This record gives sequence, C-alpha cells and structure tokens, in this order.
Amino acid sequence: MFFIWKGYGILAIGIPIFISIILNLIINFILGDNYYENSNWTAPLALLISAVFVYLLGVEFNHNKHNKIVIDKETKEELILKENHTLFFIPFQYWSIIILILAIYIIIK
Repeated sequence: MFFIWKGYGILAIGIPIFISIILNLIINFILGDNYYENSNWTAPLALLISAVFVYLLGVEFNHNKHNKIVIDKETKEELILKENHTLFFIPFQYWSIIILILAIYIIIK
C-alpha cells in the first residue's frame, strides 16, 4: 500500500500511532504489564485523544495565515500560494472525523 499526501498530511496517520504508543507505555507502567493490550477502553481512548490533536493541528496547518503571497515580476500581480495538507486527498482536519468514527466503532464492537 502506498500513501498519497501533501504537506503534513502524513501526520494524520503518525499522530494516532504515536499517541497509542505513548498511552500504551503510560498505562502499562501505571496499571501493570499488558493492561493496555487486554483492556477494551484503552485503544478507543488513544483514538479519541488523537482525533482532537489531528483536528487542532489540521485547522492550524490549513488556516489561511500560512498562505504565501508572491508577486509576478512581469505583471506585478500578487499571487496567493495556498499550502494544502492532505492525506488521500482528504484535508488533514477531516481525518479527525474518520478517527472518531473508528473509535466509536471499536467501542460498539
């Protein structure tokens, strides 16, 4: 499988992985070995936390203040270069909805 992303879009996958690993280490340290793996609530919790971070970072990354304005030397016209941060052509912040749906699915299952 290959990933298609622009800008920081790949972080929509990296953030949930990173948060899951950190939460795994913290919970196993506090509550005992293999507690994270054997519990039903820990993976959805990691996904819910990830969804918040993905949304906040996505809004920040895709906000208009990160646009660059350049001036065409020939026409003296201002051009706005908008940076997009996407994963599989879906804007970064919308991945938080997908992650949230996955968390709800795991809870219901």
